[in-house]
Amino acid sequence: MTWTTQPRSKFGQLNAIVSGIGQQIVFIHGVGLRAEAWTEQIFELSNFYKTIAIDIPGHGDCSIPTDNFDLKDYSGLISEAISSPSIIIGHSFGAMIALELAFRHPKKVKSVIALNAIFKRDEAAKKQYNIDLTLYLNNRTQIPQILLTDGLAQMRKMRVKFVRIG
Repeated sequence: MTWTTQPRSKFGQLNAIVSGIGQQIVFIHGVGLRAEAWTEQIFELSNFYKTIAIDIPGHGDCSIPTDNFDLKDYSGLISEAISSPSIIIGHSFGAMIALELAFRHPKKVKSVIALNAIFKRDEAAKKQYNIDLTLYLNNRTQIPQILLTDGLAQMRKMRVKFVRIG
């Protein structure tokens, strides 16, 4: 996967691609990705909304260490940066963070869109995912196919028609 790196702005303690004005949409990517995963959505939606695609800790341009991080820690960092109720969109692990954010910080969340949230995997799928994730995190050269099967490949190929929200 090749992306053109885009400039970042500070979003609380995080770094993010920020574009547009209006109702705020916060995009949260999945494991092994970065804010550029949302480039197509930013392009379309920033004409009507303020779009903020963050780099979650341990990814992209975010150098916050993630030792012993859990969903509460990720959602807490994002919540600190949100100044008004926002539409939260997450993919894969980002969807889990988005749902945790809505649960723990409901006053910061106007609505949630959770895409391909991880739920239950059989033992063989868990094992393969962990092996591929470990290889990726050690090499950071190529995203293994198993990390793409949660829907990213399909999401990148789609040209979604967006409906104005609110």
